[in-house]
Amino acid sequence: MAGIAGKDELFIKELQINEAILNRSPSEKELSRIARKVGKEYPLLGIDLGVPKAKIDQIEMENNFSTSNVIFQILLEWKRSHYKEATVLNLLKAMRENGCDLEGIPDIFTSV
Repeated sequence: MAGIAGKDELFIKELQINEAILNRSPSEKELSRIARKVGKEYPLLGIDLGVPKAKIDQIEMENNFSTSNVIFQILLEWKRSHYKEATVLNLLKAMRENGCDLEGIPDIFTSV
């Protein structure tokens, strides 16, 4: 895979996701599905994606601490504010690094 090296290449092979999918921005529908899969590690995931802690706190307050919606809004903020880096690959790498369960995640990107 061009542009993907070492540890990431092995990780991507395990997930079996096409490189064209990995290099594009995730859709809102995909982010919504991802939000339902992320658990208590979401604040660290958001920070790792570059969303400031103050913004995460604001999103939590605005969404009455509804976890799935908070996570979805954090992911949308990441996509809006980091659009050049907001790729499926970068999202999956951040999820892996923050201990998110990746079971079933490839299906989200191949079935939309």
